Amino acid sequence: MSSDTPQLERGPDGFFRLPSFQKAADGQPRFTLALPPSYEQDPGLNILARLESQHAGFEFASRAFFDAHLRPGDIFIDVGAHIGTYSLAAATLHPGQLKVIAMEAHPLNAMTMMRQLAQNGLQLDVELVCAAAGAVPGLSKLWPYSTMGNFVSDTRPADAPADNPPLSVAVMPLTQLFEGREDLAPGRIFLKIDVEGYEPEVLAGADALLASGRVAAVVLEKSDHHAPAARWTAFEAMIAQLESHGYTIRWFPHLHLPCILMPWVPGNEAGNLVALAPGFAPLQSYDGPYASYTGRPPPMQEDVSLQERVALTERLMAAKASDGWRWADPREMEAGAAERAALVAPHIPERARILDLGAGLMQIGLRMKLGAVYTPVDLVRYADATVLADLNDNQFPDGSWDCALALELLEHIHDAPALLSRIRAAADTFICTYRGGGDAQARRAAGYFNDFSRTDMEGLLGAAGWSVETVEEHGPHTLFVCR
Repeated sequence: MSSDTPQLERGPDGFFRLPSFQKAADGQPRFTLALPPSYEQDPGLNILARLESQHAGFEFASRAFFDAHLRPGDIFIDVGAHIGTYSLAAATLHPGQLKVIAMEAHPLNAMTMMRQLAQNGLQLDVELVCAAAGAVPGLSKLWPYSTMGNFVSDTRPADAPADNPPLSVAVMPLTQLFEGREDLAPGRIFLKIDVEGYEPEVLAGADALLASGRVAAVVLEKSDHHAPAARWTAFEAMIAQLESHGYTIRWFPHLHLPCILMPWVPGNEAGNLVALAPGFAPLQSYDGPYASYTGRPPPMQEDVSLQERVALTERLMAAKASDGWRWADPREMEAGAAERAALVAPHIPERARILDLGAGLMQIGLRMKLGAVYTPVDLVRYADATVLADLNDNQFPDGSWDCALALELLEHIHDAPALLSRIRAAADTFICTYRGGGDAQARRAAGYFNDFSRTDMEGLLGAAGWSVETVEEHGPHTLFVCR
């Protein structure tokens, strides 16, 4: 085994036991997963084991969403159940009080899931449907990759292994699950859909359910399977379908860490989208304990042109949304972070309570002297002390501070006057840097939403009630110290 392989207990059947990160009231894992002796060679099971045991948990944010909102009497449908992680999580949230249906087309995965249910005493709590969900009933081909990478398509995918023949599998629309089922007549419905690019077909077969008003939320995957032109067209049609039924689309900027649930703007990101029914009230964030960072899923395409970066920024500006994909990757925060921290450090009061907005790599926190209290704010939990907030979504931490910092932050804020006013009400001193210069296209390519001059900045600060005491020019950056 490699050095980062989890040290798991091995059962008498030879299978490894992977405890869930989700805990019961007594602090014990809600369930365990049985992994075969060769699980390390399977890409899907390998990452599941490492995320569940060494980080915050596999797909932490989406599972936290269901934990927060599923109530007794609800129906949870797990489409693309794999070996049952989401299904077991739902079945152990309110034991015996939820109707849980798992759909898994691959027979080996279905057999493995039966092992999980028996191991956890949940044979009667999860209904296993050995079929693929789709637009119309019939047969299709299932193209196996790893246990977690199976793809449903009537035609061979370009990258399908030549020596691995497809399986013929039954396809049924989700609406068919409900036909003649009195036990499924009442209750809200929650859908989780992870089917490697087949999501549009699944929701096409669920349109009557969406129209009924019973589906409270849908969590679905957006991945590189949707990148080809034909699949992207289908994906866009799926989003339009959801929006036609009144659903609002939000998403988690990081798949595996506690983070904000934020407005979604289509871009190069991969991860889980959340479609919320009209009137559904989500939490501001789906928080949890700090865990070491784990990388994002691969982007939908590796090479993004200048024009595509500009177009994304313009879409974000139109939606007044944050660029969650950018800020969920520490590599996007590295350039100039230490230098900006060095610029502002001499101006920070001694033994102060510091609010660091858009804290990123928290370079300024590393410079805090003994006695200082440091509060970083970001979209993703990067530290124990992080306060989760999306400053472009009318969110701001509660409290008061001696000094607030915004280091190359205001460039990424849509309503700078409103944010400056909120900072004024929360802090005695404000220190910020603003990067000026460059033509509009270069600034949009860098993800900047505005183009303030030094005079503009001084006017904005004054209008918010700040008195500018110090202004320093440091190359493209202007440093402002305000009281």
